[in-house]
Amino acid sequence: MRANLLSLNFNLISDRQAISERRTEIMNKVMETTARRRDTLLLCAVMLLIGVCPASAESTPIDQLLSLIPKTAGAHNLKTAKKIRLLVPEVESWLVEENKVGREISNKELLAAVDRILKVQSRIRIELDQLLAQRSNFHQFVPESERQRAVRGYLESMTALIDLTGRMRYYSIDFFTEVGYELANSPADFDALLNVFIAEKNSVGAIITLEFLAETLRDPTGQTISDHLKGKIIQLARKTRDRSLLPILKEILQLKTIESGFAILIIDTIRLIGVPQSARPNGDPALSPPVIVSNDLLEILSKLDSTTLSVNDKRRYKDLTRQFTEQNLQGARNESFQFGTTIVQEGDWLLMKNPSPYNRFTDLYPGLFTHVGIVTTETGADSKRRFVVVDLPELGNLIPATPVDKFIERTLNFSILRHPDPTVQKTMGDIARTIIGNQSKFDLNFRTTAIEKLKGQSLDDKLIDGYCAGLLLLCAQETEKPLQDFFPLDENPAGGNTLKNLAKLDVSMPKRFLSPTGPFFSSELNLIYCHETMYSPRRQIEQAVYDHFAKQMRDNHLRPSLSWFHALRLNLAEAVETSPALGKALASAAGVNQNIDIVAAAKLGAVVETLDEIAKNASAEYQSVRRAFRIDALDNIELGAEGDKIFEQIVKRRRRHADLFVRWEAGIITPRELRIELVDFYISQGCKDLDKRFFSNSEQTVNHLPDE
Repeated sequence: MRANLLSLNFNLISDRQAISERRTEIMNKVMETTARRRDTLLLCAVMLLIGVCPASAESTPIDQLLSLIPKTAGAHNLKTAKKIRLLVPEVESWLVEENKVGREISNKELLAAVDRILKVQSRIRIELDQLLAQRSNFHQFVPESERQRAVRGYLESMTALIDLTGRMRYYSIDFFTEVGYELANSPADFDALLNVFIAEKNSVGAIITLEFLAETLRDPTGQTISDHLKGKIIQLARKTRDRSLLPILKEILQLKTIESGFAILIIDTIRLIGVPQSARPNGDPALSPPVIVSNDLLEILSKLDSTTLSVNDKRRYKDLTRQFTEQNLQGARNESFQFGTTIVQEGDWLLMKNPSPYNRFTDLYPGLFTHVGIVTTETGADSKRRFVVVDLPELGNLIPATPVDKFIERTLNFSILRHPDPTVQKTMGDIARTIIGNQSKFDLNFRTTAIEKLKGQSLDDKLIDGYCAGLLLLCAQETEKPLQDFFPLDENPAGGNTLKNLAKLDVSMPKRFLSPTGPFFSSELNLIYCHETMYSPRRQIEQAVYDHFAKQMRDNHLRPSLSWFHALRLNLAEAVETSPALGKALASAAGVNQNIDIVAAAKLGAVVETLDEIAKNASAEYQSVRRAFRIDALDNIELGAEGDKIFEQIVKRRRRHADLFVRWEAGIITPRELRIELVDFYISQGCKDLDKRFFSNSEQTVNHLPDE
C-alpha cells in the first residue's frame, strides 16, 4: 500500500520542477519590482527637494497604526477602525522583516532585535491602556445620536489591537526562543538578555528561559548553567508571576538533581505566583486537576534535607510549611485571592471571550466578551474555603461553581470589573453564593423578565431562569444602585434578517438586550484586570467561521440542512408536546431543565452543534496539515493497518496542498507564510461548508446600513 501511496509524491516533485522552470520568470518579476521601487525612490527624492513629499520616508506600519487610534471616545468611527484593522497584518509582517535572523548576525545585533520588539510591544500596550481608559466615557460624553457608531468603532479598534498584541506574543515565542539558544553559549550575553526581559517584566521571556533552565537541569551531562543565571531566571519568573510557569516549576521540583536551597526558592516562587486551589468535592469531573496544590508542596518540603539549608532558607522553610499547612486545612483565608498577576474579590464580575457567533448578535458588535460569571467564596464539604466563579451556562440544569483559577483556563481572553463600594461588592458576592446548586433554566429567548421578578425575594431553592448576562442583573438589582450604573448602554438585536432567522429556530431577542460586553462601558465599575491574550491560528479559524455565520444571519436567509441525527432529535422533541413523560425523560437525558422549550432547544441545538462542528473541524484539519508538513512526519510510523492509515492521511494532506508543500520543503516560504496560507485556506473552507449547511440557495436581500 505504501509503495502505491509514495507514487503520489511524484506530483509534488513535478511541481517543484515547475517552480524551477519558472525561475527566469520569477527573477524578471523581481527585477521589474526593483526598477519600480528605484523609480519611486527617485520620485520621492525629487518631491523632498521641492518640499511636497506626501509622507515621511521613515513612517513605519506601527507608526501609521498608532497615529490612527482615536484619543477620545467621541472620535471613534468605523472608517478609522477599518484602517486600523487592515494595518494589523502589515505591522506583523513589518516586525518579522525588521528582525530576520541571518547566519552571520552577532549577539549584539540579536540583543538589539529583542529590544526593538519589546519597545514595539510597549508602545502598543500603552495605546491599548489608553483605549481601555476611554471605555467609560461613551455614556457621559458622546451624544446619544452618535453613540452607537462610536461604540462600534471603538469595539472594532479594540478587537484589532487585542489581536495585534496576541500576534506579537505568538511571534515573540519563536523569536525569543531562537535568540535564547543562540546566546546560551555566551553567559554574559545571556545575562544581558535576562536583564532586558526583567526590565520589561516580559512573560514570554520568562517562559522560554525557565524552559531552558529545565532542559539543562534534566540533562546534567549536557550544557551547564551558572548559579548566577539560575537565580536571574527565577528572578524573572517572580517578576512576571505568569501562571504558565507553574508546570515548568513543578517539573524542576520533581528533578532529583536540584539542591534543597534551590528547591526552597522554586517553592517560594510558586507561592508568589499563587498556589492553585484544590478541586471542589463532587465538582465537575470534566475539569483537569490543578497543576500543583498545597498538599503536594508540603510533601516535597517534607522530603528536603533541611539540615543543609542556610539560616534564611531554614526560616523560609518553616514559613512555607506553616502557610501550606493552613491552606491545606482551611483553603483561602484572605479577603482576596491572587493567581498570577490577578487578584479577585467577592462580587467581582468576570467577563470572558471564546470563539463564538454570539458577540455579533447585537447592534454593538463585535462584542469583546461572550460569557460572564460572578466571583464569590464557598466553603465546601471538606471545610475548605474557595474563591469560585458562579455562571449560567447553556447546558446543565443546576447553577455551577468552579474554582476561579481553574475557570479562567477555559477562556481565551478575560477582564475583571469591580464596584468601588465594598457594600455593593458584598451584596453581589452573597447573591452569587446563595444560588450555587439552584435549579437553572437557560432562556433561549435571552429574556430577563423571570430574573427581574426575583428582586427582593429569598433566592434559596429558587429557579434561576435566564441567560448568562442575566446573572449579572440578578446580583446588581439587589444593590441600592441604579441599574444604569452597571448597564449604561442600550443594546438592540443586530439588524438585517437576524431576528427573522432566529425566529426559524423558535428563538427571539428582546428589544433591550443585556450582553456580556455591555457592563464593560460602565463608569461605575473599575477595570481591575485585562488578560494578556495569545494569538492562536486555530482560534482565528474558528472565530472567522463564527463571524461569517453572524454576517450571513444578518444578510441572508437561514435554510439549515439537518443531519439524520438532528432530524431524529427534532422529531422526538416535537413528540414531547403530546407526551409530558417523554419530555421529562429527554430533559433528564440532556441534562437540562424539564421546563425548557424542548422543540426550540432541539432546533437551536442542531444549528449550534453543526456550527461548532464545522468551525472545529476546519481548525483541527489545519492542525493536522501542519503536522503532516513536518519533515519527520513519515518517520517512525509503526507497521500494520493503523500505521498504513496514518501514512495515507499524511500523504493525502500533502497532496491536497501539493504546491504549498513543495514550496515549504524547498525553503521558499517561511513558517509564518505557511501558517498564513493554511489559515486562509481553512477559513475559506469552513465558510463554504457553513453556507452549504445553513444558507444553500440563499440570496442576499439586505441593504447594508452605511456603517455596515
